[in-house]
Amino acid sequence: MQGGAAPPAEALPHVEAPPLAPDGPPAADAAPADAEATAPRRRRGRPRKVRADGEAGEGEGEEKRAPRVRSTSAETVGGVLDGVEFWHSTDNEPHATVEIDGHHEHLGVLGKSFELFLAERIYDVAGSAPTTNALRDVVRLCCIHAKKGAEHEVFRRVARAGGRIYVDLCDKAWQAIEITAEGWAVIPSAKHPVKFLRSRGMQALPEPELSERGIGELREFVNADGPDDFTLVVSWLLAAFGGLSAFPIAVLSGEAGSGKSRLAEKMRALTDPHIAPMRSPPRDLRDLFAGASNQFITCIDNISRMEADLSDSLCRMASGSAEATRALNTNAEEVYLTGARPIILTGIGDHWGQQSDLATRSLAIKLAAIPETERRTDVDLDAAFAATRPRIIGALCDAVASGLRREGSVRLERLPRLADFARWVTACEPGLGWEEGTLAAALEAGRHESSATAFDADEVAKAIHAFILDDYPVAGWEGTAGRLLTALNARVSEEVRRQRSWPGNPTAMGTRIERVAGLLRWKGFTVIRRRGAERSIVIKPPPAR
Repeated sequence: MQGGAAPPAEALPHVEAPPLAPDGPPAADAAPADAEATAPRRRRGRPRKVRADGEAGEGEGEEKRAPRVRSTSAETVGGVLDGVEFWHSTDNEPHATVEIDGHHEHLGVLGKSFELFLAERIYDVAGSAPTTNALRDVVRLCCIHAKKGAEHEVFRRVARAGGRIYVDLCDKAWQAIEITAEGWAVIPSAKHPVKFLRSRGMQALPEPELSERGIGELREFVNADGPDDFTLVVSWLLAAFGGLSAFPIAVLSGEAGSGKSRLAEKMRALTDPHIAPMRSPPRDLRDLFAGASNQFITCIDNISRMEADLSDSLCRMASGSAEATRALNTNAEEVYLTGARPIILTGIGDHWGQQSDLATRSLAIKLAAIPETERRTDVDLDAAFAATRPRIIGALCDAVASGLRREGSVRLERLPRLADFARWVTACEPGLGWEEGTLAAALEAGRHESSATAFDADEVAKAIHAFILDDYPVAGWEGTAGRLLTALNARVSEEVRRQRSWPGNPTAMGTRIERVAGLLRWKGFTVIRRRGAERSIVIKPPPAR
């Protein structure tokens, strides 16, 4: 047993419990001394029913209740916790590894699943159901053991450990796919070192199968606008299976009826199936945080506008920056979201306004309209996908094995912002049957597309672009954020100035410069922030050709 296992019963603090009478209530320690004490007490409620044989019976409608353990002895607690491994996560949350039906499960000590496990164990050992207070006492004792136990990193669905990648199938046997440089196999929970956690709503992946056609079997379910769009869909799937430290954000766009939501559901079904695969745009960032902390993939459907605070939060989630929020509205205790999350976003057209930072982290995937003559019913499409899904997952596992073999030797001539992702998928390309450089070409085309979309949606970037080219086309412009805002206000319409995204003061203008600098550089401009007594901004146009 590991260091966090429960100590033997005699080492546990003793909690006295009165002996249980045959029908459950504690027996009296001694007989009463006088007649008054021995007189029967009047019962409240219904009188006891007298049976035909003259003996008192239970009242009509009164059900017999099973005896309940009102406190726990050291022997009981020791028997309950026997074989349980206690440990804590890197954020000091208590956990336990338990054996159920011949396999191992990792449970949060403060969660409902572990509470039910304890109640069942107490019933098996003591022969009685525990009271709420007794169960609470045992849970507190388990928290102490977990805090003193070993520290382990926890994962949801996908993990890297020891040069291997593990994918939790989330099946009843707690099996996982183990992918190595040599290949992949499905193994039981006792044979891999990863502490996978599960939450309500997570569904099982099918066991992967070998595929003769490889990743090509996915094509009939992706109505991509072009070959680069299909490449980006597969690349996002490989990133999700790669256990990376930062993930790209898949942005699915297209006109109504192009199948964006259906494709997003299938992408999730291949990596992290969930009972509620799609979510509406969050009204509050706390909702976004709560959802992401309990699942591996975040999928937001039908975004019509991308606000700056939502964009920033999505970028932090995708890059693995830790997020924190209060556990409850009424206290100051914080809970944390750590580790990067793959993200899928869907929206109609190009007008929904990607922020520049989001654009550089995104894979812009365009879907073509589906002709009426080629439409299929959801029933037929789902049946075909269900039959093909195990083989598609098998093809992805083959590619991941290739990536593990080659990722240390891959060198890219030009590193994009998502450098680790680009190198990883390039390493996976031979396992897909792709020529080396397929992803690099698709990323370059996608980067141009997403940057153009973000630029067209940003009124500040467009106004600065026109201002410099019209008034300072050679030497460029230098001044404060306030002066720049005054110059731009004179050029744009009142309708634009009244938009929420338009800066209302010099401070906001300075912040917006930080956001649009990447878009202006994509257009060939030079943007420099100078610090000093008077902070200034230098904007130079692209050199003349």
